[in-house]
Amino acid sequence: MMELVAGIIAILMIGVVFGVDVFFSIIGVQALRKCRDKSMVDVLGHIHQIADKRMPQFGTVGIFAIVAAVIFNGGLRVGNLEYVIAFLLMLGYIFIYNFKSKPIHKVITTAAEAHKVPSNLRTIQTHWDRIIIGRAILLTIVMILLCIGIM
Repeated sequence: MMELVAGIIAILMIGVVFGVDVFFSIIGVQALRKCRDKSMVDVLGHIHQIADKRMPQFGTVGIFAIVAAVIFNGGLRVGNLEYVIAFLLMLGYIFIYNFKSKPIHKVITTAAEAHKVPSNLRTIQTHWDRIIIGRAILLTIVMILLCIGIM
């Protein structure tokens, strides 16, 4: 029973991150392409300023819940393969976030705070668009694995 509770907590917590990434990959990318540069920097800079502080909490709890589900379900064994793969994919997600997404967030947040528009804004935004789509795909796989895990 505890492994089921842990699995559900993992789904709910990682589901928050999944929902945000899917939203931005499907809707945000297209909407931002239509924005004026100054508007894009202002809105995204402030979104990243807040999200970069709050969103990791959901992912962290979700990752700990995955580990708890494995422990409560007998540890590292074939029956926990879905959880183990989901955990490893989440480690990959953390790497992508910290070394690809977060530096872009920092540039845009700093620009928003200074009321400036980076000269390479559209280039870095195009790069971020590709990253967010990849992150959404990665989290889709994680969510499928977690759902299989609680079955």
